[in-house]
Amino acid sequence: IATTSPSDDGSDGRFYCVNGGDAGGTTGSCTCTSCNTGFFGTHCEGEAQPIIVSGMCPDKVVYDGTYYPIALTASGRPWYENGNGMSLYFDPSCRGDGGSAN
Repeated sequence: IATTSPSDDGSDGRFYCVNGGDAGGTTGSCTCTSCNTGFFGTHCEGEAQPIIVSGMCPDKVVYDGTYYPIALTASGRPWYENGNGMSLYFDPSCRGDGGSAN
């Protein structure tokens, strides 16, 4: 069961999970998944802030703009997109599968 109490550690089936997160797993091994857009972390407690990119060369101006968090990557990190459809994200494995770093 998802709760808003930081002391709920999953040992009794109640797990601290906020910002739209769904508590899952088994008693003692709970997880928080499906955070609302812009939130991430073990308990969906982290809020991703917009990132501003500017000063690109004229032929790369499509990369300029404000990047807003729109989803999470397989590694659980924020994925950002600007108004031109360009994306920023962190992928430790460089494979898109959430695996360990190379």
